[in-house]
Amino acid sequence: EVRIRAVEALRDAGTVSAIPILEKVFEDKASSVRLHAALMLRKIGHRSGVPVLGRAVLADTDPSVRAACARYLGTLGVKDPRALGYLSQVLAEEKEPAVRVRAVEALGFLQLPQATSVLETALMDRDSGVRIRATEVMGRVLAKDFE
Repeated sequence: EVRIRAVEALRDAGTVSAIPILEKVFEDKASSVRLHAALMLRKIGHRSGVPVLGRAVLADTDPSVRAACARYLGTLGVKDPRALGYLSQVLAEEKEPAVRVRAVEALGFLQLPQATSVLETALMDRDSGVRIRATEVMGRVLAKDFE
């Protein structure tokens, strides 16, 4: 609980300057603390948090932390090709369907034309839930092109 409150204080204390410190929080043994670090990166909302979330989504041991990082990459990674690279790698390598679903959802927020081809690969995912979500997100992305 104390470490979680310290993570919250980092967000309030320094915004962008807190990002390197929050990166170290992903080494904490408690997944709840790591999950909170991901949330604080989203709340800070700066693009320099993209690589931090990207490394965590690929390496964290807890699927809930990886899922949160994937989701927040969609928020922080708008028009950022680095986020697209991380999410593409998640779809290719992640074992947990829930994490892949969050990656698919995040792709819908990136506003990058290349995200469409990554979504197309998600349409062939081995999990039906991922394929269904990819269909929904693809429809939303394509609908924006016609607005």
